[in-house]
Amino acid sequence: MADLYSIFVSMKIKELEKEKLDSYIDLLSLESFIAITIEDIQPVLDNNNGSVLDYSSDSPQRMKDVCEQILINIKPFNYICIFLLSNREFQPKVEEMDVLSNLINTFDSSIELILGFFIDETLGKKIRIVAFFY
Repeated sequence: MADLYSIFVSMKIKELEKEKLDSYIDLLSLESFIAITIEDIQPVLDNNNGSVLDYSSDSPQRMKDVCEQILINIKPFNYICIFLLSNREFQPKVEEMDVLSNLINTFDSSIELILGFFIDETLGKKIRIVAFFY
């Protein structure tokens, strides 16, 4: 558990409460994975003027391209968990499901599950666990 927590800290989610993190890891029962925040993959997000991916305006192809670059860049890890920081409500959008469906159909790896949401009050942002690749 300590190693996984260190991964989260190194991925700049420093203010996450360890108890909250442990509960998610226990839920997943994983041996090795890495958490990615939008800030960590910002260099990959070109042509967007520094803003995060937006399901309402970014095309499924762009989402696929970005995720593909992420997967290529972090191959040493068995599991990848992508987090999106969001200020909007936690209502699932049809567009999000379309994007995830496209990703499932595009990659050899699969999206195992969509985990849901939690709020990190110290960051003042909602953290959305969007997709889980393996």
